[in-house]
Amino acid sequence: MIRILLLLGWASSLFAAPLDRIVAVVDNEVILESELRQEASTLAAQLRQKQIDLPSSNIFIRQVLERLIIKNLQIQYATSLGIRISDSDLNASIENIATKNKLSLAEFRLAIENDGYSFTVFRESIRENMLLNRLRKVKISDKIIISDREIDNFIATQRVQGENETAYRLQHILITLSDAPSPTELQQAQKKLIKIKQGVDDGTNFSLLASTYSDGQNALEGGELGWRKAGELPSLFANVVPLLAISQVSDVIRSDSGFHIVKLVDKKSEEQHIINQTQASHILIKVNDIVSDEIAEKKLTLLKKRIEQGERFVDLARAHSDDMV
Repeated sequence: MIRILLLLGWASSLFAAPLDRIVAVVDNEVILESELRQEASTLAAQLRQKQIDLPSSNIFIRQVLERLIIKNLQIQYATSLGIRISDSDLNASIENIATKNKLSLAEFRLAIENDGYSFTVFRESIRENMLLNRLRKVKISDKIIISDREIDNFIATQRVQGENETAYRLQHILITLSDAPSPTELQQAQKKLIKIKQGVDDGTNFSLLASTYSDGQNALEGGELGWRKAGELPSLFANVVPLLAISQVSDVIRSDSGFHIVKLVDKKSEEQHIINQTQASHILIKVNDIVSDEIAEKKLTLLKKRIEQGERFVDLARAHSDDMV
């Protein structure tokens, strides 16, 4: 159960309010105002660094709170599955981040604190990110089954596309629908997104509109989806994005989850390397005190002749190979 206790009408005072309060209850966990304030401050700094315009204070705080609630639920779920991040794994990850920034661990910690952040809070945020990444890997690996036919089809598709594949940098705005939307809800959601697209066409910053109105997971990043290769595009956009010119915004796209528009920010060609798939089988004759190199070689030569004469490889392997289970 989730209970939201924050009154968004006074959300603009969050950054300065000295009194800590509970702003949300997520099952048995609470989200404090200080956590919300810290998360909002960190995100605001990151977005300004990326030159992404922030929405109004009330909208921004609501979106940050929604993020915290989702993250809290995911962390509780990961914990219930027994997923843990050890201190040694956490230390190794932080040291790796410091190394990538060409800093010693002491210098990296000082840089974090000089930017106004608590290193302890930073350290725990890295632990949470690692925990959520492991959760995603566990859930994805449980669901993905790739057949040989799918692999063959993928390789064939890559060959058709040639040695160069286009990658697209995208931004996205989503207006979600309920599981069973009424005709009125459908009409209102579509009208809302058409109005947003009209704002883009009239010159309003796409990032600002995304951070203000989008229900997508990347709304606060201005709807940024990053670079996607053609084969990585969501099926919903696969036939739309390649036809867009740079800076062009798509028409409204309908899906089960809602209404979408996508903007092509940039594109580039990337060289591909096709790897041929080969299925290999073998017969193993182990050398030991009884079977010498010469005997093993003679046995393999005889088996080879039998295969050439038409006997099935799999049958001979099952009968004679020393590594068959």
